[in-house]
This record gives sequence, C-alpha cells and structure tokens, in this order.
Amino acid sequence: MNRKKIFNTIEDKAICWLAKINSSTFNEQQQREFFIWLEASPLHQAAYIKAEDLWQRGEVLARLPTAGKAFQFNVWQGWSLAVASFAAIFLLFSLYMGKGTTHYEFQTAIGEQKDVQLADGTHLALNTNTKVAVKLDSRSRVVTLLRGEVFFDVARDPSKPFDVITEVGVVRVLGTHFAVRQTIADAIVTVVEGKVSLGQISSLQEYKPVAVLTANEQLNFQAANSGAAPEKINATSLLSWRNKQLVYKGQQLSEVIVDLNRYFPIAITLSDVAIGQREVTAVIKLTDIKTTIQALCSSLGLQAEFNADATKVTLTPRTSAIEQN
Repeated sequence: MNRKKIFNTIEDKAICWLAKINSSTFNEQQQREFFIWLEASPLHQAAYIKAEDLWQRGEVLARLPTAGKAFQFNVWQGWSLAVASFAAIFLLFSLYMGKGTTHYEFQTAIGEQKDVQLADGTHLALNTNTKVAVKLDSRSRVVTLLRGEVFFDVARDPSKPFDVITEVGVVRVLGTHFAVRQTIADAIVTVVEGKVSLGQISSLQEYKPVAVLTANEQLNFQAANSGAAPEKINATSLLSWRNKQLVYKGQQLSEVIVDLNRYFPIAITLSDVAIGQREVTAVIKLTDIKTTIQALCSSLGLQAEFNADATKVTLTPRTSAIEQN
C-alpha cells in the first residue's frame, strides 16, 4: 500500500470517529479509545483535522465507509452537533494531553494572505486559499497543512522539532525559512535558508527522512521518494508572493494562468491552446485582476473578453482594425 493510500485509510478511520462522536450512543469508553487513537500518531491528529475540514465543506458523507453510514445521522442535525463537538473534543484533548498543549487554526480566502505568529515565536505567512491547524506542546510542534501554501520562519528549538504534515509526507526542521505548498496529489517544499528534511512517520512513531534540502533548493515528495535530487532554484523569486507579486521568467502563459487562478475569484481561460505556449517574462502585482489582465494582454498581443456577470474572462488573440473591417 503506497503512502497516499495509507493516509486515506487513516482519514477513513478519522471520519468513522467523527460519525461516532456525533451519534447518540457515543459513551465514555469510546471517548477514551478515541483519545488513545488520536494520541497514537500525529498522522491521526492530522487526519481528524482533515475530517473536520471535509465536514465543513460538506464532503464528509461521501467519504464515510459503509460501517460509518450505518449511523444515518441527519446532515443538518449532524452539522450543529459537529460545531459543538469539535470545540468540546479538542478542549478535552488539550486536557488529556496536559495544560501545556495549545491548538490554533488559521485560513485565508482566495486572494487573501495572512501573517501569524505562534506562541513559540515561529512566523507563518499563509498564501491564497490556505488552511492550517497547529498543535504546540512540551514535546513537539506540529502544523497540518490542509490546503494551500505557507511560508515558515521557524523559531529554533533543538529540544522540539517542527513538523509540517501534508497528505503525502512530513517536513521536519529545527529552525529555518522554507515554504510548503500542498497540490492535488503532492506537496512541494522550497527552502530559503537552513536545512529541511522530507520523510515519513512510521507506525512506530519513528521519523524516516528520505531527502534533505538546503538553501535555494526545491523538491516534491514524489520525486524525493523516488530518490531524485533537489532542484537548484532562486527561492526568493519563486516565493515572491510574500511581497504580493509574482515573478515570471520565460514561463509559458498556460502555466501563468494556472498560477493566477489561485489568486483571483474570476476564472481566467484561453481561447486557444496555442496561445498558452507564449512565453511570459513579467512581474505581476497581486492587487487587481483587471490591471493584471491588461498587462498580460498588452505584452502578448491579446484581448480580454469578460462574460456577462464578470465571473470569467477569456484571453483571445487581438483583432486589428483592418481585420475587423
């Protein structure tokens, strides 16, 4: 079983626990068993937080295993119960773990960016459409990246490693500057300063690194697991979103459009696949979509066509006055 399937199996178990917690038959013995399961691995904690996120987005019922569906709880009733139970469960979990445990949850909307500081002095810069859950205690510092991209400025603490859990693996550091971006099927790690390792946590709670990255290197988990070496990059340029701008040096327009669609609520499309092969060298400000579209059109000989309700814009080759006549 590959790592993605293993994490999906853990997620299914977390969703089953979520269903049990919201059933009328949930008892103290099950609560103790739940806490034992939750504490057994940071992957279990990450999976339960992911289950909460799926619930809030209305996607949890589709993921319920057959046994879990037997609970047959009403969706809207389950929603109201869940809102209360999430707070209660994590309050109880904090007490179960000890008074030194703290939990945070941060998120951004499409186009929004946010800077936060944790109790240990670590700074997080959340990029567009990002959600993270954080757990700090006397033994560990764990961030679960549910979606999106985060830049980390980790406060150094040799006694407590800092782990970023993604769906495909774990990033571990002691103190450094790096970013992690969760994609649909992978996670990409970019290092600005210091040293970062990529690896997995085994069933025995042992961290097993498979790759090490240093300054100005980038690697995804699929490549790391196959033994590939990190790619040498300009990390400052690739992470220019922290300054509310994107820097492109010869990338194809199709790649640029995919990137821009992460930051703006208006969908940008191309009228022709061939247009997407044009190269883009530009610094784009993440402030206004119309200014961004205008800059692309001016430099690439394109024109923009917005639909009636301005929810979509299509870039097409510019038609000259002679051609129109």
